[in-house]
Amino acid sequence: MIGETDKDNIVVLLTSKHLVDSDFNSATVQLIHADWAKCIGRDVSDYEGMFQDHLVNLRAVLGSEPAPRPRGLFNRLFGSSNVDGNSTDVSVYRFAICFASGKYLTGHGARQATQQQLNLIHAEHLKLIRALLDVPDRVMTNTPLPGAKGTLGEVAGAALLSYFHHTDFGPQGRRLRAEAAHLVPKLLRRFAYLDSNLIVSILGDHPSLVDEAGSLIQDIFRDPGHDPERGPYGWIGQNMTGFYALREDPFQKYGPKIMAHVLADAAVWPRENLSNLARVFAFDPLDLTIGTAEEEAQKALDGIAREEARIAEGFDGPDNSISPQQAEQFSRERLKAAKARLKQIETGFDSVRAEHFTAAAKHLAKANGARKTVEIIARALPVDLAAPLKEALAKADAIKMQPVAFPMPKASDNRFKDIGLKFMVIDELMYVQKRLLPLFDIRQFAEEWTKREISIEDDGYDVIPEAMTYFKNLAIPGELLSHVEVLTQKSGLDGGGGGVIEQMVPFWDPGGGDGPVPVTNKAAVDLDLLPNLTCIVGLEHEVNEPKPRKLLQELEKRGINTIPESLAIWGKD
Repeated sequence: MIGETDKDNIVVLLTSKHLVDSDFNSATVQLIHADWAKCIGRDVSDYEGMFQDHLVNLRAVLGSEPAPRPRGLFNRLFGSSNVDGNSTDVSVYRFAICFASGKYLTGHGARQATQQQLNLIHAEHLKLIRALLDVPDRVMTNTPLPGAKGTLGEVAGAALLSYFHHTDFGPQGRRLRAEAAHLVPKLLRRFAYLDSNLIVSILGDHPSLVDEAGSLIQDIFRDPGHDPERGPYGWIGQNMTGFYALREDPFQKYGPKIMAHVLADAAVWPRENLSNLARVFAFDPLDLTIGTAEEEAQKALDGIAREEARIAEGFDGPDNSISPQQAEQFSRERLKAAKARLKQIETGFDSVRAEHFTAAAKHLAKANGARKTVEIIARALPVDLAAPLKEALAKADAIKMQPVAFPMPKASDNRFKDIGLKFMVIDELMYVQKRLLPLFDIRQFAEEWTKREISIEDDGYDVIPEAMTYFKNLAIPGELLSHVEVLTQKSGLDGGGGGVIEQMVPFWDPGGGDGPVPVTNKAAVDLDLLPNLTCIVGLEHEVNEPKPRKLLQELEKRGINTIPESLAIWGKD
């Protein structure tokens, strides 16, 4: 892309010719983003002009200043005869939709640059969005993206999405999103057809999330004209009680308080409204909305058709928060699941309901926030509507009572003073000699643990506290301790840690700086528990600094050798 200079000596950059295509669709947006990335990708200073154009567009659509002349990075070709309707409205709409994305932020430091520019215009930007929320909605283009309406409401939503796409997760980004979050409830009330999960995610940063989200959901679902299929509330429901909700997600964390706010006056709610709310925030997220065999078969067929259509269309829309490759992978996984479900329905429908309730119960047995939210919903429902939820909750209680392979030992069972030495002993007896049984497996432990939901994928890069407590408290019979002759403090020198350390930290990475658990002078008194110990390997590791001299002196006194790990592995130090 080549810069041009206008008569006022203002440098302008060649815009994308696709901004004036007669057909405006996801593929067009992808091409526009590619053109923009070429224009501004090499110099993040160009973002100043981009954000100023954004303000000009918003002022123009509000009529607070004359329509923008064709200029700058985005507007240069607007006014062409092949664009429908009012060229200013079309210009603003198309720009807003394309602007509300991070896919053209390809330059080094681009996200930081956009956040800086957003911060500079933040006060006026919020003022303009507030003004948009107070003017009558209208159609701005007859060629919106597929599924969109082409309205002023969508422009307001796209402007708010700047706070998702153009901020980072640092303090300044959180502050900007928190202040923008104040506008989300009014936006969703004012333009109830908006269905953006990303806009709702901004609401999660609201400093008064419980009151704001609770009042919003209450107003929407108490409205007799509300269509439960409309809006982003299904996404909120999934994040409150669904299988894949992240416990750190604010809607999961504060779900019980939000739902208590929503249903504070449930006694006066019509039955249909309570039923709609329960479906969106409990039945659907827990996959308990089960019909007849014929109805479920049709749902599976619809799901197959929907995913096949998505795969055929592609995944390059401007509102995607993940890459097209990830979106396609997830779609193919859903397609596979829908086909498997159809086969199950056709061959053994009686087992379908039982599997659904078992899966929901397992989830509720672990996800305490989700469970509390579902309990609040169940208490508010008429008896017949609440029955399936209460059945799932009862099954969750039963799961909590089931015996487990790895019950948590009591602290009183521990006889060791130094946990580093004890972990070496467990390594030897459990994972080398295989005398100390059962062999602890963190994945099975996480599956059985019900006091909180342990995610290996999310938690496995740090010490999982429950696993560490298990090993710390684990009782080791004296007769087994007599079998310990050699102990090794593994640092990953031989390519891995194995044993205790990789059960406590599944993704333990010595190459990334992870080390073993230190051994301290406290271990000197633990030597009495190991009458046949003759050698300890690896005490030279840096994690043991400062050197446990009292322990080393006691080892020497007892004639117990200490050998460097490299010497034990390779025969040389």
